[in-house]
Amino acid sequence: MIHQIAARRHSRPACHLLHICDIITAYIYDTNFTARLRRWPLDTITAIQRKDRPHADEHKMKSSAYDFPNGYFFASQEPFSLFHTFECGQCFRWNAVSENEYIGIANGRPLYARQEENGIFFSCTKEEFEKEWFTYFDLQRSYSPLESIFTQNEFMTRAVEYGRGLRILKQDPWETLVSFLISQCNNIPRIKKIIETLCRLLGEPVSFAGHTLYTFPSSSILAQCNADDLAPLKAGYRTAYLLDAAQKV
Repeated sequence: MIHQIAARRHSRPACHLLHICDIITAYIYDTNFTARLRRWPLDTITAIQRKDRPHADEHKMKSSAYDFPNGYFFASQEPFSLFHTFECGQCFRWNAVSENEYIGIANGRPLYARQEENGIFFSCTKEEFEKEWFTYFDLQRSYSPLESIFTQNEFMTRAVEYGRGLRILKQDPWETLVSFLISQCNNIPRIKKIIETLCRLLGEPVSFAGHTLYTFPSSSILAQCNADDLAPLKAGYRTAYLLDAAQKV
C-alpha cells in the first residue's frame, strides 16, 4: 500500500493533503507501515509546495449569516481544521459558504460547521454530535502520537506541518465506493459535480439553513437505473462501473 501511495504525483495543495489522508489510512491498516516509512526515500514523491494562500483556520473570524441557537461548540484538544478535512479530496459533499464555514450532508443528515479560534461550532445538539458526528470525524482517535511516527524524514515533517488538523472521516462505505469509482482519472471539482448531479437525480431533498441538500442514493435505487438514466452525470466510461457496483453490492 505505502509504495502505491508514494508513486502518486500531484501538484495542487488539495492533492498534497490527499497524500496525508492516504498516509494516515495506511498507518491504520498496514501493520508494517513503520518499517516501510523509515525506508521511504524523499525523492519518491513530489515535495510539498506551500502556497501563499493562508489556511482557513488562520483567517480571522467574521460574523456569520447562520444562526443555530441550539448548536454545540466542540473545543478540540488537538488541531482540527475544517479546511484541511473537507478540502483534501477525501470527501465531496461538503461545501464552503465562507472562509470558515461549511455545510454538508453525511449519512442523510445535514450539518453546518464553523471554524472558530478555539474549536468548531456545529449546528447540532451535544447529544446529536456525540451520537452521529463524533465518530464521523474520527475524534475518538488521538493523532498526536502518530506525528512521532510520520515525522521521520524531511518530506513527512513538512507534510504533517502543512496538513495539521486534518481528520480522516468515517464515511458511508457505499458512498465511498461510488466516489472512488467516479474519481478515476478525474479532478476534484468534476468529481464533486458528478456526485452532486447523482444525488440531485436520485437522492431525496433535504431543506437545511436556506439550502436544499440531497441524500446519497442507495445501491438498490442505483441498481434500477441504466446508462441512459445516468446520462445527466456525464461520467463517461465510469457509468458502467457504477451500475455494475450497484448490482453487486
